[in-house]
Amino acid sequence: MAGGECGGRMIEISKNREVIKDFQFHKEITFDHVFRECIYYSISHDRKEVALVKGFLPSLSIKKRCATHFRLFLGVVAFSDFIYDETTAAYKPVCPAIHESFSVSFGACIPISKACNDIVITSGLAIDGAIDVSVGIVVVVGMTSLRRKME
Repeated sequence: MAGGECGGRMIEISKNREVIKDFQFHKEITFDHVFRECIYYSISHDRKEVALVKGFLPSLSIKKRCATHFRLFLGVVAFSDFIYDETTAAYKPVCPAIHESFSVSFGACIPISKACNDIVITSGLAIDGAIDVSVGIVVVVGMTSLRRKME
């Protein structure tokens, strides 16, 4: 956080990523509890594209809960730092043009009984020009599970 009067300090998302690292969106059923594999992703040099490449055996890695299929998804969101505007007495994004830009990509629907050699998912931000250093990039990985009728 930058210096300033109480209630008027800059909010620096870009410099405080450890605060949201490994954040779980569901407090009772965490991603790590359902999916027992480490997730690795790469971010392009310009910070506009994220790629996830993963190979694993779903029958050992996914807690089934009666599911027959699963699907991974990859999201990327740009969050600007905020600065306090004394005229309006409100916080405003430093980079409003790209603040909250996002993209979500879905992998294929895969049977849990099938080995996955390589799942490749890429998600990119449609942003013109360079992404300012005052913008933090947040990557979200999730999974949906499905139950399909056996034919």
